[in-house]
Amino acid sequence: MDNQSNKVTLVQFPAMFGLPNVSPFCMKVETFMRMAGIPYEIKEEVNTTKAPKKKFPYIIHNGQKIPDSSFVLDYLSREYCIDFNSHLSIQDQAVSRAFQRLFEENLFWVVAYSRWFEDHNWKVIKEAFFSTLPPILKGFLPNQIKKDLEAKLKAQGIGRHSKEEIYDIGLKDLRAIIDQLGAKPFFMGDRVSQIDATAYAFISNILLPEFQSPMDELSKTAENLRNYCDRMQNLYFPELLAKQEEPEMIGV
Repeated sequence: MDNQSNKVTLVQFPAMFGLPNVSPFCMKVETFMRMAGIPYEIKEEVNTTKAPKKKFPYIIHNGQKIPDSSFVLDYLSREYCIDFNSHLSIQDQAVSRAFQRLFEENLFWVVAYSRWFEDHNWKVIKEAFFSTLPPILKGFLPNQIKKDLEAKLKAQGIGRHSKEEIYDIGLKDLRAIIDQLGAKPFFMGDRVSQIDATAYAFISNILLPEFQSPMDELSKTAENLRNYCDRMQNLYFPELLAKQEEPEMIGV
């Protein structure tokens, strides 16, 4: 297979705040492709209405549109003959699967609550996501999306709890993540595995200084989380580190 001629197009939200993406699911896919050395290009979009399943990310490859980050990783693994979990025992593969669900089906909703329903974070979201909209859209679209998200949070179950209960759930998840990572270089041990694409995407998003929450406070005290994100960034997104270290040009 000529990988270059079969380059993958990754359709996702625009990058911001010094991360590949503030959507952990978008960042998960891009991290996986970097881990695997898959050639790709990015198409940035903000409107999900025309996307398959009406959400990002999705990829375009060989004329196909493949939505949902987990299905995307399954597809790429088959297409490029990738198995990042071949060195894991059956038991470790089960643990990895369980943590994937913890990140994506539980912790995600706590992160969404903190970003959209905490006053400080909501201001950041509105400015980052909606400031360039035409005035007629800016007047109603952010609140409409927030209202839709509130309904999803209640349908999922997290949104039926009090603020204190929601963060208690998130903090327990985060402590489990801290304990599982321990002093290991990667989430499941000495070698990178598929869960690292998910773990790095979620942990680095929680560590973003632009957003404040009890989870953010706990994560900043966990040195192993910071070291892990630095390690993954150095390996797979070194250009982000270079940008952070660029001197500010004054008077140019």
